[in-house]
Amino acid sequence: MPGGKIDPGEQPEETVLRELLEELGFTSEVNGIVDAHMYTIQKSLDESFGVFVVSYLCTVLNQSGEFELIGEAGESEFREFSLDEVDSLNMPEFYKKAIAKASSPS
Repeated sequence: MPGGKIDPGEQPEETVLRELLEELGFTSEVNGIVDAHMYTIQKSLDESFGVFVVSYLCTVLNQSGEFELIGEAGESEFREFSLDEVDSLNMPEFYKKAIAKASSPS
């Protein structure tokens, strides 16, 4: 999942748009918040007390850049998957919940 921390003076939705552009090369628009979760990373120096993760539903307007293959968290892997495969993906459960909420009819 693309993501990142808010830069000084930045609003959360601006962060989402910046991170989608930096990491995936997508120019997008934010449709709204899907879910929020407090996530603790025990072995992290700056995140051991928790990170407030907000998942947004966005619309991709166009691809104006390239996928970031090696980023701050290391090497990335990109592949297409169906909604039926989400439960088998190696990611925290709260992300799976957000994907399920975002893909459910309103």
